[in-house]
Amino acid sequence: MEKLLEKYAELLVKVGINVQKGQRVFLRSTIDAVDFTRKVAEKAYEAGAKEVYTVYNDEYMLYLKLKYADDELLNEFHQWEVDMAKYFCDEKGGFLSIIGSDPDILKTIAPQKIGQYSKTRQTAMKDVSKVIMSDKVSWSVGAVPSKKWAEKVFPHSNNPVQDLWNAILKTVRVNETDDPVELWNKHLNNLKEKTEYLNNKQYEYLRYEGQGQI
Repeated sequence: MEKLLEKYAELLVKVGINVQKGQRVFLRSTIDAVDFTRKVAEKAYEAGAKEVYTVYNDEYMLYLKLKYADDELLNEFHQWEVDMAKYFCDEKGGFLSIIGSDPDILKTIAPQKIGQYSKTRQTAMKDVSKVIMSDKVSWSVGAVPSKKWAEKVFPHSNNPVQDLWNAILKTVRVNETDDPVELWNKHLNNLKEKTEYLNNKQYEYLRYEGQGQI
């Protein structure tokens, strides 16, 4: 398993955000993935990253914040968080998020509170999001299992976390024998070729026909 995780970490660095020599990396992760996050950081430095700035999220702390927050707090967002993200955008840094949450962590929180918190955050970070989503900087997301998430996906498993790991690694083309970086580069080149072919054809529309079920 250790070898597979090393490959996965390298994949996120070399293909996910394509770290370049001298580039800064903004790495956001969950406290449940500290060991894997360290692997990713080391791979980024090995790839030539100048700095790997890491921020850990504890979703239970978010749960507590929303549970006890008043309306005033729900409308606040720290400017320093915005400035930090903008700094990495200006530096053309790579943004990598490692996620692995409890799907039910906020189920007892009023939807109105969650909605207001999300709206405040999105409004504050809109300029940063625009830069990231327009691909002016490199960004990617990697998943790691959490116990609660794994149990949700594999409720009857004796080892749901391992089963979810296996599913994630299979999805991202990580296995014992192949080089996932090479596999993904081939896949991306294939997608590029197909995209160029379709664009050059300048089709007005595509019609798909087949036997359907009613």
